[in-house]
Amino acid sequence: MKKLIILVALSFFGCQADTDEYYIKYSIEGSLTSSSIGGGIDLVLNDENGEQLELTVGRSGLTETTIGPVPYGFVSSMLAMDNATRDNLRLYANILVSKNCGPFALKAMDESDEVRKTVSLDYTIDF
Repeated sequence: MKKLIILVALSFFGCQADTDEYYIKYSIEGSLTSSSIGGGIDLVLNDENGEQLELTVGRSGLTETTIGPVPYGFVSSMLAMDNATRDNLRLYANILVSKNCGPFALKAMDESDEVRKTVSLDYTIDF
């Protein structure tokens, strides 16, 4: 009888998906193909309130921004745009997700080596 009660209690607590917390890490890295001064990367991110968060970061190097907690089904999106007039930038973008304070897992990526001015990614939490 004790085993049955424990089994029922464990199955009840295991089904409460609404207690899960997720965190989103947006990552953008710019790599210049020639020496250039000025400009930046304009980022438009979907934040934990479902609103657009707008940032401007440097054109070279790695920038990461973490938001959360967000619920299951949250749609994360990132748009990065080179705000300089020259086409000499490689953009590498990633969206990573952490569930219940676990390690971040890569869920969406665009690491093309093409020189470009924009990159866009999105991911809907489904685990």
